[in-house]
Amino acid sequence: MLSSIRTRLRGAVAAASIGAVTLSLIPSGQTIAASPTTTGDPPRSAIPTVRRWLEYLEDGKSRKAWRLIAKSSRRTIGGFENFKSESSAWAEGWGAWAEAKKRDFELRVIAPMDDDADSVVTMTGRVALEGPYRWRAAALPVQTHDGDTKVDPADGKLAIRGIRPSSGDTVGRRPRMSAVVRGIRARSNTVFFMVKSSKVAPTRASLDRIGRRTYRATLKWPQRLSPGHHVLTVASWGGAGFKADAVRFKVRR
Repeated sequence: MLSSIRTRLRGAVAAASIGAVTLSLIPSGQTIAASPTTTGDPPRSAIPTVRRWLEYLEDGKSRKAWRLIAKSSRRTIGGFENFKSESSAWAEGWGAWAEAKKRDFELRVIAPMDDDADSVVTMTGRVALEGPYRWRAAALPVQTHDGDTKVDPADGKLAIRGIRPSSGDTVGRRPRMSAVVRGIRARSNTVFFMVKSSKVAPTRASLDRIGRRTYRATLKWPQRLSPGHHVLTVASWGGAGFKADAVRFKVRR
């Protein structure tokens, strides 16, 4: 159990951290982009909570970091003692973002529920993950209830793989995007695609079954993207869990 958690931690963060581009920041160093279905303002506690959680991980403050984790992820982790025993893996993975250079956050609400919301925070910046600083991107699910946000880094056993366009790909201005999502059922989980800093809200992808509880999610981006680097975030939300991943790609001129 512990070794599998360690593997998922390092694998998920390393896979999500593929490199990013410097993006314009508002003075607070964060961007909040809400889905059109959101009623009211996006949860303002989300990004400050993520920042505190990253700092607690990097500083080895396991108890404080644990308190900021949603119950759904706590169940997957298996309790505080399991979390504490893997503190070094958490610090080397997500915790590395506490010291990221030119770090930026963007919040996207994907499931508004009255005064509550499930959202994804996409992070970009220059991060050192067991090596030199490099441009990277990562996506972290968060839950907000009654104004209180918890991070949700390990909710469920679903996995997002094979995101296209992938790191280093150069595509046209209206690319066809795809990802393989394992461990879900189409009737219980929705897959969203979102491009960082785009005015397009998180958009549902079409799901085609390609195996047992395995689907290929596809979407042709609805608007033309500007030439240059972009960050694509893919999130799956629903009864099988809540996971997100992010990659960097380039749009040709």
